[in-house]
Amino acid sequence: METGPVAGEFRRGPRGYSAGPRVTARIEHKIRSAAARPPPLLRPPPRIKKPLFLTMEPAEGTWRTGIMGNQHITIMLGMNMSGYFDDAARYKKIFLISVPLALMLMAGGGLVDCSSSSEACHSDNPDRRKN
Repeated sequence: METGPVAGEFRRGPRGYSAGPRVTARIEHKIRSAAARPPPLLRPPPRIKKPLFLTMEPAEGTWRTGIMGNQHITIMLGMNMSGYFDDAARYKKIFLISVPLALMLMAGGGLVDCSSSSEACHSDNPDRRKN
């Protein structure tokens, strides 16, 4: 019955490389010390503080802030809302211009299509319409 290498014994690795007596002894020491070590203590998960969100209105403008964290770390985030409100107003103007324009283009395209074949678009008999 074969046993593993003894500390200080010269041993060959998987590709013929030798580990050497010092390396083998260090590996065996680490294996023994890991087996003798007690399992790590399990800590309870950190208690998370309830997040708090506020809207503040100082003289500089409107700020949206949030405070959150746990017993070790507290994080406070803030955003100046003036840029957000400017962008929202710009998008509103763009949609107020582009939606009616798109509807007029669609209606114009439908009129052009029907004017080229007026018989198919204005017929009361569904059998006479083009497919």
